[in-house]
Amino acid sequence: MRHAKQDSPVSKQDILNAINDFANSVEREFQNIKHHLSSQDGTLADHESKLLELSTTLYAVKAKVNSLPTKEYLDEKIGSMRGDLIATYFQR
Repeated sequence: MRHAKQDSPVSKQDILNAINDFANSVEREFQNIKHHLSSQDGTLADHESKLLELSTTLYAVKAKVNSLPTKEYLDEKIGSMRGDLIATYFQR
């Protein structure tokens, strides 16, 4: 095996150095990925917390909306009040 830049044969030490350099490079990349993932854990926990808060708020709003009077109920009340108003007006 010949080195691309030299005419002399590649020594075992050259091969070991190249493998060591590659291993160190892979280790650095692995550490970078590990650091990135560990920083994402906190972000994910924040998102989960906010999602739970939104879900709780949504259920509270839904409960309030379900307790509001219906359109039919309000129409009936307005009709009844209108009838009372007309009856009162004509009794004068």
